[in-house]
Amino acid sequence: MNRSTLPRWALLLLPLAACVPPRGGWDVEALERATPALAALPGQRLGDLVPFPAPDPDGRNDRIALVACRFATGATVRVRGEGPLHPAAWTAAAVAAVDARVPSIRVVVDEGVASDPPARIRLDVLDAPDGDGPQGFGDTLSTCDVSPRAADGTPRGLLLGAGIRMRRARPERIGRIREAEADEWVGAFMHELGHALGFTGHVALGDSILVREPMRIRQLGRRALAGEAGEDASLAALYAVPAGALLGHRPL
Repeated sequence: MNRSTLPRWALLLLPLAACVPPRGGWDVEALERATPALAALPGQRLGDLVPFPAPDPDGRNDRIALVACRFATGATVRVRGEGPLHPAAWTAAAVAAVDARVPSIRVVVDEGVASDPPARIRLDVLDAPDGDGPQGFGDTLSTCDVSPRAADGTPRGLLLGAGIRMRRARPERIGRIREAEADEWVGAFMHELGHALGFTGHVALGDSILVREPMRIRQLGRRALAGEAGEDASLAALYAVPAGALLGHRPL
């Protein structure tokens, strides 16, 4: 299920839904030419990314800028799970697998130590299998700072945090409630973590946690539970480009 908030342009923080259909509108080839590091990531599908909208850095009010949003290089992103149904072991397996896929940041389970910085990604495990919440097992809402940098007016493009909602069970079409199996839930949570790290949209193909196919995501969850880290060229590609990278414009 998509969650989106369309704030007024006066706001500096721009929340945007992660699980949204892929759209075009920006120059992938130009970004690849400007970012030599992308050549070392064969098979990356950064072109499937849905950019975040931002105020135009040139001050024009007839268009919006399209930018890349992500956590700062070197950041430690803490993931905290909450709710009585929170499966701590499954969360730990998913976080470890995703951490290995993005070498330029650390993704860790928040241990709740008072002296630590607050968790950047909050996981809410919902009690009810239906009602308010995701249609499937999970959805994500990320918040990105797209305010202009003082030096040149370009958008900062830095994620401030994200919220993920996950279910442990959901209704099937025949009306029966079905509990998620471990590999299914872990794979779905890894998928949502990919969105929470800034990759909105879904990749069309490849060995990525950002694919749409449930069976493929479940296979990745099974590998994570077995301790296999894996790689993710598309997610790594997002962290190879600068935060706030200008990807194009869209007219208003």
